[in-house]
Amino acid sequence: GARVADSCVICVDGKAGMEVGTELAWEKAEAAGIPKAFFINKCDNYDAHFNATFDQLREKFGKSLCPVFIPVGKNGKDITMVDLLDMQAYVYDDSGKRFPTDTTPELEAAAERYKEVLWEAVAGTSDELMEKFFDDPDSITVPELKKALRKATIENQIVPMLCGTSYRNKGVQKLLDAVIEYMPAPTDIPDIKGTDMDGNEITRKSSDEEPFAALAFKIMADPFVGKLAFFRVYSGTCNSGSYVLNATKDKKERVGRILQM
Repeated sequence: GARVADSCVICVDGKAGMEVGTELAWEKAEAAGIPKAFFINKCDNYDAHFNATFDQLREKFGKSLCPVFIPVGKNGKDITMVDLLDMQAYVYDDSGKRFPTDTTPELEAAAERYKEVLWEAVAGTSDELMEKFFDDPDSITVPELKKALRKATIENQIVPMLCGTSYRNKGVQKLLDAVIEYMPAPTDIPDIKGTDMDGNEITRKSSDEEPFAALAFKIMADPFVGKLAFFRVYSGTCNSGSYVLNATKDKKERVGRILQM
């Protein structure tokens, strides 16, 4: 029963809204006690009903859901999205290329509702930020917000919500950045526990100095490469050509090429 993931990104179809799979993913993440984030997909079509999807998810899963990156407008094939933390706007063309652009009063007005939701929620996790929020919101810095958002996300107080369209690679880089910035690193979670070959419970720290320990969580046959084993490393290091103990079969096996997907 080893846990593979330290966090979970739940993808929601921006046109279809919440579906059965959305609830199942949430329930499994909740049961595992891991931090979560939402990615509203297919937002290259501004009629994807982002507003309705946001309201629907918040009504179902609670006010811990907070927008971080949202769509605010569409011009032809180009769509504009705004990072609510620093109010930086980005224009994505049809090829998925991203161009930073200046915000306009119209863009800021479209983002104001979501910005207030995010800032108030993040400030609510810190007495210091909450005091600043009521006295002088402009005194709150972006680094302060990001630090508080990361802490609240890891502690399952806040669930960040981002958007984009994976098919056109719009907003995907912001999602990956958010995983790094707000989701827990291996050193942020408790050390992994398991059992040795004698049945004794042991602990492995997330360190290169520890003995190698990993979980092979998926086996796949590739027509060009052959059999692939996807594995998640919990401690230590592993090199191509080395031998590791397969605890399931109780024998050592040679690690061939190591590939990064």
